[in-house]
Amino acid sequence: MVAITRQAWRSIWLPASLLAVFCVTTMLITQQMFIETGRFPAALPPALTVVGGVAMALALACLPFSNRLRFGSLALLTLATVALPISVLVVFRWHTGIPLNVHDGMFQTEIVTNGMLHGKDPYGTDFTRTALMQWFHYTPDGAAVAHHYIYYPLVVLASMPVVVIERGLGLATDLRPMLLLVGVLAFVLIVGLPWSWQARYTVAVILFLNPFFAWLEGRNDILWLTPILLAVLLASRGQWTWASWALGVAAAFKVFAFPFVLFMAIALWLRWRRGSLDRRATVLSLAGLALPLAVTVAPFIIWNAGAFWRDTAGWLLDNPPGFPIYGFGLGELLLLTHVVSSRQSPFPFVLLQAVLVLPLCVIGARQLWRDAGVANVLGPAATVLSVIILCGRFTNDSYLAALIFTFGLAIATGRHVARARLVSLEEAA
Repeated sequence: MVAITRQAWRSIWLPASLLAVFCVTTMLITQQMFIETGRFPAALPPALTVVGGVAMALALACLPFSNRLRFGSLALLTLATVALPISVLVVFRWHTGIPLNVHDGMFQTEIVTNGMLHGKDPYGTDFTRTALMQWFHYTPDGAAVAHHYIYYPLVVLASMPVVVIERGLGLATDLRPMLLLVGVLAFVLIVGLPWSWQARYTVAVILFLNPFFAWLEGRNDILWLTPILLAVLLASRGQWTWASWALGVAAAFKVFAFPFVLFMAIALWLRWRRGSLDRRATVLSLAGLALPLAVTVAPFIIWNAGAFWRDTAGWLLDNPPGFPIYGFGLGELLLLTHVVSSRQSPFPFVLLQAVLVLPLCVIGARQLWRDAGVANVLGPAATVLSVIILCGRFTNDSYLAALIFTFGLAIATGRHVARARLVSLEEAA
């Protein structure tokens, strides 16, 4: 009996530990946020914490049992600690128009999406003449954040149905319902992955309960991470063409998906050379990597190429740059060690990133040469992404969360592939 208990503990200690740490931190942050707003009854923050605490206790208690209980209780916990507080904020905003605890990037997307519905180009928007300045203050005056819309067009296009529905119902605009719906899809995809329950559970906890993702604020990282999850699921089933299209959609949402597209392109070429993919499937797959971005970006380049370039990439080359140094990466370290004198100081971050990324790409390509599988797409891509995120001018907390998630995805995939290979060898023997 003791041996069985120890074995059970070994199987659940990591998921249980991550769940407890992330969940408690998330609930504390949520409670503090609701208290600081001063907009809700005093009983609401502790009530949300109690509901979350009960759901957490249930999720922990279900870990030693069946997958249905494990993932069902995890879904309930996610509803209690993420979806419920968000729903309170969304309903409050629908009725008052007050954007409590809203990320400025989401607020910008709401503004440009409403403008797009009236025929206005999202790129080149001067946000200093919009409601953004009523709710957010940027220093120094003239900081680039208020003058650029850095997200790709697919973010706006995906937001349009939500805005149309909310306007049709006479509600204030809030994009967090869309993010929650995409989150539901991500949860379903994780449950469907061909991994051990521990790997799937851990990845789900990292995605939904990591407080760095700032789900309450409406950070949009789930939009590009969900297609990557779909790509992993499809590739693991041998559906490389559809996996490539999923990665192409991820890249159309955010530049952070580019490393995954790069290594997938190398994998496709190698698989074609080795006869694992025929020419038609290879061409369709490569098209899938490029077309979602090309099709969604092209109209806006035709509309105003200069504005699109300045908003999405050109600001990186500004000197002095308008975006301040901040966050959890190299930029903040340089500031703290006085290598740069101020948050507005220029520094060749892009050049440094390129110098570091090049050898990592060579190493990643060599890994793919040995085995052009999905695990060797994810691992090198996540490593390259870490350089892009950590060695940039600014590193948001949600960027760190996305990095942790993609590394977790890569590790889980690698272990699954290794385990499957071992089973095949044992069966062959």
